[in-house]
Amino acid sequence: MYQFRGEAAAVAAQADAAIALCEEHGFVHYLAMALVLRGWANAQQGDFEKGIVEIQAGLEKERATGAMMLESYILGLLADACIRSKRSSRRSTF
Repeated sequence: MYQFRGEAAAVAAQADAAIALCEEHGFVHYLAMALVLRGWANAQQGDFEKGIVEIQAGLEKERATGAMMLESYILGLLADACIRSKRSSRRSTF
């Protein structure tokens, strides 16, 4: 819900907690989604490179499970992070 409302700090905090839980218990699908969401939060907060890498890592983990129901959603978040990254770098050159 935080992600849909654009609350990047809340998403990052919840994703960190989810990642720890998933790694402890071996929840691969939820780990993938938590990585994606933490990556989105990082990109929203200006750390584009880290965010994009985490989204891509989450997407790879999701694909490895064979559960592709959220692939379009993940790719949309990845595209948004990439677009924001390019806009940010253009602005900084002026």
